[in-house]
Amino acid sequence: MVLLPSLFNKGGIFNHTLGVSKNQNPMFDWRFLRIKYQYPWINKRKKNLKKDDNNFHVTKKTSAKYMNWFSPISTLKRLNKLGKDADFIYLPYWTIAMMPFLVPIYFYIKYINKRIKLILEIHNIFDHFEISYSKKISLLILRKFVNRSKVIFTHALSHQKFIKNNFGKETIIVPLPSNFKIDRNRPLGINKPIKIVFYGLVRKYKGIKKVIEAMDIILEKYNVQFIIAGEVWWGDKIIKNLKSKYNNKVSLKLNFMSDNEVIDVLSNSDIGLFCYETASQSGALIDALSFGLAVLVSDVGGLSETIQYGKIGVLLKENNVKEIVKELTILIENEDEIISLKNLSINYALDQYSWKKYYEKFNHVIL
Repeated sequence: MVLLPSLFNKGGIFNHTLGVSKNQNPMFDWRFLRIKYQYPWINKRKKNLKKDDNNFHVTKKTSAKYMNWFSPISTLKRLNKLGKDADFIYLPYWTIAMMPFLVPIYFYIKYINKRIKLILEIHNIFDHFEISYSKKISLLILRKFVNRSKVIFTHALSHQKFIKNNFGKETIIVPLPSNFKIDRNRPLGINKPIKIVFYGLVRKYKGIKKVIEAMDIILEKYNVQFIIAGEVWWGDKIIKNLKSKYNNKVSLKLNFMSDNEVIDVLSNSDIGLFCYETASQSGALIDALSFGLAVLVSDVGGLSETIQYGKIGVLLKENNVKEIVKELTILIENEDEIISLKNLSINYALDQYSWKKYYEKFNHVIL
């Protein structure tokens, strides 16, 4: 039996945890320990969590319990109840924002249930925010969990090297699969006009500022459609200014998106922009590849690994507005290249970033 604590926030890592529940390996009895989101004043996206809860898949064998984010005693009680006969606890690790969650888990595996084995899946080593004290705390906490882990999964070679060099521990790289069921054989054409999309949570570290500046130039020169699809955490003003300037050439979907809305956007787009400033990996990028988009990707974190260093998509040589405009221009003026990249994307993603591949590695280690 595997106990899986899950997160409250809507985003790529939550989607991955959701995917683990949707694609449960029948060889295991999974039990999900959810975070009870009781404090709406902390995060305005409470409504979105409710939608996610409705989509959270459990089986008859699965016990789905809820923990209180800010009550370590309550969390420990639920951990103890679900974990008494558990063989493993599977922990997706991504940020020190999980502190209220991590402390009772660490206490539980160190003092209460020393028998249970920890499977640690590292999504991010550091927060996306450049704060020195945050990095120091992240390393301290991560070291505690790394040292108590039976198995460590990660999604990027850079993370694998970091863990080895800093903690002396071996890790296993596993794919970050898309949760969408996609027909590999569906025809991949070109929209008229060409549709370019920025997809995912709109955050500063994802390079939205330079993407807006680059698309300002592209929209002025070409008859293309630009779509921004995702909740806005940063850049609301510059996004609305671009919409005001180009009106119908810019389409905005800036709220929480259901699966059907994501499918509609990605299955009707041609080029995806992933010009991040920092990154570990990107579930949004995997989604875009899985839907057969040609992608422009910055050379940061594990993003270049995802597109095989430019063999699957366009790897930006320089992460700036000029380079984005240059590569977009090449694609817009060469539709055959877009078609070629779209076919490469969908076949590569569905082969290499599947739940089958994920569980092959998971099973090999656990069984």
